[in-house]
Amino acid sequence: MSYYRFIRTALLTPLFLALLAPWALAASVDTLVQDLKSPDAEKRSAAATELADLGEQAAPAVEALKAGLKDKDPSVRAHCAMALGHIGKAAMPVVGDLVTLLTDPDIHTRRAAIRAVRMLKPGPEKVVPLMLKALGDKEPPVVLMALHTLAEVGEPVVAPMIEALKDDRTDYWACIVLSEIGPAAKAAVPQLIKSLDDDEPEVRMEVAMTLAAIGEAAAPAVPKLTEELKDKETGVRLAAIYALGTLGPKAVSATKALEPGLHSKDLFTATITTWALARIQSGDEAYRTKLKQDMLPTMFEAVKDKNRKLRVAAVRAIHELKPGSEVVIPAFARIMENADPTTVNDVVEAVATLGEKAVPGLINGLKVKNVRGRAAEVLGRIGEGAAPAVPALIEAMEDDRPDVRREVLFALGNIGPAAKPAVAVARKALSDPDQSVRYSAVWTLGRIGPAAADALPELEKDVCNTNDPFYGSVCAWAMIRIDAKNEKRVKEALPVLIKALENEKSFVRSEAATTLGMIGPPAKEALPALKKAASDSDETVAKAAADAISKINGEAGATK
Repeated sequence: MSYYRFIRTALLTPLFLALLAPWALAASVDTLVQDLKSPDAEKRSAAATELADLGEQAAPAVEALKAGLKDKDPSVRAHCAMALGHIGKAAMPVVGDLVTLLTDPDIHTRRAAIRAVRMLKPGPEKVVPLMLKALGDKEPPVVLMALHTLAEVGEPVVAPMIEALKDDRTDYWACIVLSEIGPAAKAAVPQLIKSLDDDEPEVRMEVAMTLAAIGEAAAPAVPKLTEELKDKETGVRLAAIYALGTLGPKAVSATKALEPGLHSKDLFTATITTWALARIQSGDEAYRTKLKQDMLPTMFEAVKDKNRKLRVAAVRAIHELKPGSEVVIPAFARIMENADPTTVNDVVEAVATLGEKAVPGLINGLKVKNVRGRAAEVLGRIGEGAAPAVPALIEAMEDDRPDVRREVLFALGNIGPAAKPAVAVARKALSDPDQSVRYSAVWTLGRIGPAAADALPELEKDVCNTNDPFYGSVCAWAMIRIDAKNEKRVKEALPVLIKALENEKSFVRSEAATTLGMIGPPAKEALPALKKAASDSDETVAKAAADAISKINGEAGATK
């Protein structure tokens, strides 16, 4: 990029624009409108991009951007569409012109048109026909964006989706939209029941999954779902079992039809059936006791299977059987002792998906030495909902293994402010002989936030740690998380956080950007580095940087 382009781009940042006189802003828009007529396609595209950056302030350029939707260069068409989306209300009259881009030969232009319509939010009466048309696109990314757009509309789109279920060309996609809408799509249940007779197994399977997503209101589908247990396609049968399981006791009439699945040679079928029956018979203790006796050994074997989906399903089935932590913890301990890292990770993730319900058993797991580290890891994945485990986690910090202490600290950090009672052990861990534990302690204190103020002197001491710059950047991050309003500390932390935006680790760059956003206007000297980070190849970093820029500029403008 030339110095001219660099300076010009810099002068068009929101911060600078906020300081410009109205005549200067108008001149900038006029200049960019002229650039849209340049014979150079790259210049036209750049002008549209910069108009997008101006947002609603670029409203005078709507007509020029509308003309750009017919540009011979696909990149220009796509960027003009995006600019109109960013302008907002003033661009509403061009929704019809954006519709014409849905048949554009360029996939990026079609995606940009849909994204622009999503940003303009013209209302269901315009969005729905547009997105239904997009469902016929040959490119999956375009279809996916249309599906998400329809789902965002919510309940108002249910009626058109019911009609779409009657059309062989759109019935599959309609199911996906209705699934995302969930319980609010209950009006579609009668038509979904009819669609279970569709000739295509993929459609029947998706219909069953949609009924599962709708939940209790799909109870009228129980008889038809029960019939689908005899479907010749395995996928359809599994979807029907899952749907019946989600209905719980409302599907009790399907019990006898489901039971043969417990003895299936297909372990996945046996596992899903176990899960479904455990939910359906949740009120019959005698039935559940026998189900536990018959199926728990099989479920524990399934947890060790090579199939990742089966392992996750088995953990969920075990949870529904509720065998008690005195059974589960030792069994999982044996599994993890000999399992490969992938299996161990999957078991951890599967248990974490159980959420707060798993916390009591995990607290017991913290008391078992060979399970303690994994129990802490799962509690960390659960996050804030694991707050009841804080006392047990504090006790687990006495473990003599650094990897366990590290996982315990991560769990406490993910719990957040509710882990305030752990401040003392986290401060103690700042002098742990293991480097990774020290890093984790700093991170934990930062996540606890203002309640960890007692640790500020220790953190401040290491912000400019030249022997370990990474540790210094983590200390700076934590210090700001604890106290973002102290001018002295902000001044000390700023250069460290700005430098961290160039760190090779993406999560470090992301956290640095987020923290600079927390500082707000006093972090304005970080804007050049943040602008660069906003183009980071990692989406999380780019978004964090963009959010930080917005906070710094927005708050700065509000104070002037």
